[in-house]
Amino acid sequence: MLLSFIIPLYNCKRYIRRCIDSIYHGCLSENEFETIVIDDGSSDGGKAIVEEYAQEHNNLVLRCFPNAGASTARNRGMELAKGDYVWFVDADDIIYSDAIPYIKELVNSRSDIDVLSFNYKIANRTGISVCNSYIEPECISSIEFLIKRYPMYLWNKIYRRGLLMDFRFLDSTRNTEDWLFNMQVLTKASKIYCIDKFGYEYNTTNTNSTLSNRQLESLIKNSNDTLLVHTTLLNYIGELNNEVLKSEITKHLNYGVCGHLFALFVDLLPIKYISDTIVEYKKIGLYPIRVPYYNLKGNMFRYLVNNGSVFLIINKVLRVFKKPNYINL
Repeated sequence: MLLSFIIPLYNCKRYIRRCIDSIYHGCLSENEFETIVIDDGSSDGGKAIVEEYAQEHNNLVLRCFPNAGASTARNRGMELAKGDYVWFVDADDIIYSDAIPYIKELVNSRSDIDVLSFNYKIANRTGISVCNSYIEPECISSIEFLIKRYPMYLWNKIYRRGLLMDFRFLDSTRNTEDWLFNMQVLTKASKIYCIDKFGYEYNTTNTNSTLSNRQLESLIKNSNDTLLVHTTLLNYIGELNNEVLKSEITKHLNYGVCGHLFALFVDLLPIKYISDTIVEYKKIGLYPIRVPYYNLKGNMFRYLVNNGSVFLIINKVLRVFKKPNYINL
């Protein structure tokens, strides 16, 4: 079997039909792929829609579990997968079937592809944005992929299943878990094939998604997940033997810490929480941020955040002119 699609499902009744249709309207025969849907405790009736498809398609597998988050759902899907390659698809997104024949031909003709990465589009409330990272096909190493700072999203990649045997998503996390997964997988990937085809459409209009939830409790959960992800990656870096790879992943980790603190700064989360997060980063040696950012704006913020007291004072002043970007119930 060529391909396993793994779809975590949680309260996506509005979108799951178009997601599954995008897979089955592709150019693969049903003996060439399987669709694994892990229902993660949905309560909106989305599971019933998947059950309809399961009756029509023998290659669709539905498994139901209590809610544990997308990371755990993906792990459960990986345990069931039988395809040579794995494609993680979010239940509110769609794949572009036009890319399937090219992908099929490529993986059938080259046995050395560990990861296949492609361009994508983003659906938002004003239309479709095009994300054209790859101008022409190229086969590169994981170090080159990191140096070029190509997107670290999960859904615009297809992974050789054998490569994933030693990796799992960080259970119970729901933020930046895909970034961590990719960072770890890349340390074992020899060849990454980047293609100039559009294979995926990422949907930002789902009001039930994790990123759309602006309640303070949810934002703090996301932030704590990010801190855990960064701590986990730091520990993983210590186990690597390739110094060049270590250096590049360390850069990305520092970029991630800078991005995390910037998000807390912009959303104006409680001052004490921001201060406590900085303290946690300091405990594990990721603060102050030592690695220069790759652009001027990032470096200016890095300079600001590294001056902790000034950073917190400015954040307090901002609150006079701007309301916090969250809902505190």
